[in-house]
Amino acid sequence: MKILIAIAFRNLFRQVRRSILTSLTIIIGFILLSLSIGVSLGSYHHIIEMFTAAKTGHIQIHEEDYLEKPSLYKTMPMTIDDKMQNIPFIQASSPRVFFQALVFCHNKTFGTEVIGIEPKKEFATTNIEKKLSKGTFSKEGIVIPYRLAQFLRADIGDEIALITQGADGSISNDLFRISGILGTQEDRSEYSSCYLDLKQAQNFLVLGDKIHEIVIRTDHYQKSWEYVHKIRLILQDKQLDIEPWQVVEKSFYQAMQTDIKGMWVSLAIIMLIIAIGILNTILMSLLERTREYGIMQALGTSSLFLVGQIIAEVFILTCISILIGSILAFLGNALLATYGIPLSKPITYGGMEFTSYKSMVSWETFTIPSLLIFSTALLISLFPAAKLLYKKPIESLRYV
Repeated sequence: MKILIAIAFRNLFRQVRRSILTSLTIIIGFILLSLSIGVSLGSYHHIIEMFTAAKTGHIQIHEEDYLEKPSLYKTMPMTIDDKMQNIPFIQASSPRVFFQALVFCHNKTFGTEVIGIEPKKEFATTNIEKKLSKGTFSKEGIVIPYRLAQFLRADIGDEIALITQGADGSISNDLFRISGILGTQEDRSEYSSCYLDLKQAQNFLVLGDKIHEIVIRTDHYQKSWEYVHKIRLILQDKQLDIEPWQVVEKSFYQAMQTDIKGMWVSLAIIMLIIAIGILNTILMSLLERTREYGIMQALGTSSLFLVGQIIAEVFILTCISILIGSILAFLGNALLATYGIPLSKPITYGGMEFTSYKSMVSWETFTIPSLLIFSTALLISLFPAAKLLYKKPIESLRYV
């Protein structure tokens, strides 16, 4: 083995320029792969964090079939939310009620969704408080989106009338004073819901202590499926649908998965370029040393030893290149994770606005490129090396 490694090192330095060029191909390929994966993972992580923090949460609990067919009457008791407070991996949870209503103000009418929340719990679960551009959430008032305020020509302190159907079949209507406005004229994100205090919304709908939804924020969105299973075991209630954000926002998740597939196509193209570079080096080396291999075979060196020699050369060159590439890729990913790539124009994805691409330093940004390049290099080296197994020494000695 020592002789094999020594000969492999010697052969690499026989053509220093070629070895360096091949190494640079692998290093650049590794950096491109690592940065592509890092930026993709970082962007998706940023998107998911913003998307789930905006409204969805990591996990949601509803009455059975509520997601497919929402209804005022598909409710569950508030006591379920109380049980969430004692589960270690749940950082926060917030109960909600939903209803559609007609909004009337200044002789203008508009249909909108109204959400009843407990402000303190909602602020701990989502970032809805950060979207407030004017006023505040209060127990007596209503918070409306900027676009609705613009349409109704309403502002803080104005009264609006809400009209909807109550849970008892009656027509519920009441006046509410505007206490806050979500978003601004410059904000491109969509804020289309009004917000009431939960108790006030329950009284308005004659729901008692019933709720429609519980939004949960866990310690990490990637563990949502695992935590859903644990919550189901804790609650043991088949009448409840407990689903992760991937199910709650199915269309968003599917769009993201399609985008990830596109990323792998780009990575495949990079790998093809690297493979061509490695194959070129091995073939040139093999052609140059054909007579040398013939002499070694004539002197009794086995063909398997020569194959091992070629593979050892590729192995050593790839390991050195991956090591250098890992250091440079780490620095690149760390810089992009901190500062990001600014966009000339903001991009809206899933209703969220992004002004830059950010990378992420994780084990995937190094292990995936390493495994891809290493396996590709060894696989490519097998084809030219295999020729030696079937080539007779006399044929190699005649090669000019």
